[in-house]
Amino acid sequence: MGNCLNNCGCNDSSNKHLQHKKIYLTLADHTEVTCDVLDIFEVSGQNYIAVLPENSETALLYRLIENEGNPELSNIESDEEYELASKTFLAGIQQDMQ
Repeated sequence: MGNCLNNCGCNDSSNKHLQHKKIYLTLADHTEVTCDVLDIFEVSGQNYIAVLPENSETALLYRLIENEGNPELSNIESDEEYELASKTFLAGIQQDMQ
């Protein structure tokens, strides 16, 4: 059994337990990708989401915007914004591992 606070064996040691939440991204070519939600976090008033597509080892970061009560993802447009979101996400992972 892992460190999961829900005793499911997933090895999650945080209180968020988000990897059991899934989202489905529809790509430009209309294919659908299933992703685990790794984290939802805020940087300077903007919400972000980190997801891990199935069969991938690379997390993806998106802006998370609420539109009329519905969550929407949008691409991070600038390198500076991506760097800030990425550093915040990685710092959160390191904190969860301690």
